[in-house]
Amino acid sequence: MKSTRKAKHQAKAMSDFDALLAISGTALVIAGLVLFVAEKIMHHNHQGRLPPDILYPALMLTAAGVGVTLIPTLQPELTQLEQLPPPAAGSVYDTGIMVRSSPTLFTDSVIRAPEQTPSDRKSAKAGSFDLLSYSVNGTPQQLSGSMDIRPTEDNTYEWIADIESYTDFGLPVIYYYTGRLYQENGAWRLLITSSNDLTWEKGFSAPAQVEMRSNYLSMSYDYNGVSVLAEWSLE
Repeated sequence: MKSTRKAKHQAKAMSDFDALLAISGTALVIAGLVLFVAEKIMHHNHQGRLPPDILYPALMLTAAGVGVTLIPTLQPELTQLEQLPPPAAGSVYDTGIMVRSSPTLFTDSVIRAPEQTPSDRKSAKAGSFDLLSYSVNGTPQQLSGSMDIRPTEDNTYEWIADIESYTDFGLPVIYYYTGRLYQENGAWRLLITSSNDLTWEKGFSAPAQVEMRSNYLSMSYDYNGVSVLAEWSLE
C-alpha cells in the first residue's frame, strides 16, 4: 500500500539521521576529552590547573557531544512489526508495515451493516480503496490510509486496511487491521481478526452502517461512545 511504502522510506531516513547524530556526538565527546587531557598535561608542571579559556571549551565540547548522542533516544521509535503473526491462512495480504504502538480511533472497529439487496452485493467488487475522509463526531481527522477487500464465499469478504497519521515529531504512525465482512441474522458484520494496535481486543464488535457501490465504500459506527465515519474510494 502507498502509505506503507512512504512510512518505510521515512523510517529509513530517520534511522540514518540517528546514526549520524550518534557519530557526531561521539566525535564531540572525544574532542572535548582530548583537549582537556592534553592541556592538563601541558599545564601540570606550571600552575597545576587549567585556565578558564581552556577548561570551559573542553567542558562545552563534552557536554554538547553527550547531548547530541542522546537526541535519538528522546524521539518516538519506529520498529518493524514483529509482535504479531501474519493474517490467517489463505490471506493474500502483506503485513510488513512500519508501526508505532499508540491508540487510534479506528481501533477495534468491527462493523455491522443493514442487509443489502442482491444488486447492492454484486456492486461490492474486490479491489483496493483509498481513504477519502475520516471524521469523529462530525470533525474531520488528518488521516490517510488504504484498504484491500476481496470475496471469499457467498456474502463474505476478507479485507485488510492500514491507517496512517503523524506524531508531533512528524514521524508516520501506521496501524493495520485485517478481518471479514459477512452476513449474520440478516445484517452485515465487519469482524477484525488481527491488528498491530496494542489496544485492540480480540472479538470486539460494534454496530455500524455500511454503504457499498462500485467505486465507493462508507462505514459509520459508534466506538466507545464516539461516532466515526470513514469513506473510501476505489483506486
